[in-house]
Amino acid sequence: MRSSRVWVLAVCLCTVIPAPGLGQGVGGSVHLGTLGLGGRITLPLLGSVNLRGGVDFQPVDLTRNHSDVTYDLSLPSPSVSALLDWHPGRSGFRLSGGASYFVNELELRGTPFTDVDIGGQSYPAAQIGSLIGSLGTAQVAPYAGIGWGDATGAGLGLTADIGVAIHGTPDVALRATGPIAGNSVFQADLESEIQDINDEIKAFKLYPILNLGLSFGL
Repeated sequence: MRSSRVWVLAVCLCTVIPAPGLGQGVGGSVHLGTLGLGGRITLPLLGSVNLRGGVDFQPVDLTRNHSDVTYDLSLPSPSVSALLDWHPGRSGFRLSGGASYFVNELELRGTPFTDVDIGGQSYPAAQIGSLIGSLGTAQVAPYAGIGWGDATGAGLGLTADIGVAIHGTPDVALRATGPIAGNSVFQADLESEIQDINDEIKAFKLYPILNLGLSFGL
């Protein structure tokens, strides 16, 4: 259901909001950045203000170690962005504000191969199986940043963005798949482990946004 929403939102961003000079000054861009591979459509609004909207897809997975368990992290993808750009003096420099919508949560999966410490207790890897879960944040994250490039101009150009999306306090959820998963003592230790992880990451309320790409007039 969520994956279908992203296409509806993207179409709405690019079609339902009127812009003066539509077809003359409308621009597009493609980029690579911390949200993955993405594209934007830029519509001129009033004076030095543009509307940008588009979609990013994250093709990269990461790994992170905690308590001797290596977790594979599937980053949130896709994401939809809607931004207002102000170009002071109609220059290439821009100040941007808006929001990003993250369709999916960050997914976690770790499979220990030796005895592992969970909540201060040692458990055999065969009893735990895999630890799977998610890292939840706010789906809608306000964005603020600066950048360069105005896709409403003619021809090709460079585009760049530096900013942050405020996704709020992250919250980890984990469960085991092995035979010990239903054991009440293990469950209590796993909850303690989850709390330790959440304490470590609670300060990470911002997602850095860095993009570099090409813009083109349509």
